Amino acid sequence: MNARAHEVDCEATILEAAQIGGWRRHGERPAQSKKGWRTPIKGEAGWPDLILVKTGNMLAVELKRHPNEVEPEQLAWLRALDRVPGVLGLVVWVPEDMDYFNTALCAFFEPFHFDRWRVQ
Repeated sequence: MNARAHEVDCEATILEAAQIGGWRRHGERPAQSKKGWRTPIKGEAGWPDLILVKTGNMLAVELKRHPNEVEPEQLAWLRALDRVPGVLGLVVWVPEDMDYFNTALCAFFEPFHFDRWRVQ
């Protein structure tokens, strides 16, 4: 993938790999309003970009592109979700981590495949 690929392009590629790997996938996309682009929610901000579920396991994935950083609200959600049994809270740097992450999604699920992205 192009080193300057946009996060939305990387997200589409990850969703394709997840589908090939047999994951159920959920992501949200913003809609344009009079005030600009918004993603309507109820509750606390910072929900992960993607939720992927397979064989009783869930990946809560926040996609980040350098030089951006994980926001405190995003980190709070990832840490909270990571404490739930069967859920891994992950931060994936795109496009740098794309190839390895997509390979892990297509492999037989083993939680250690995702350790390099797990929140601390």
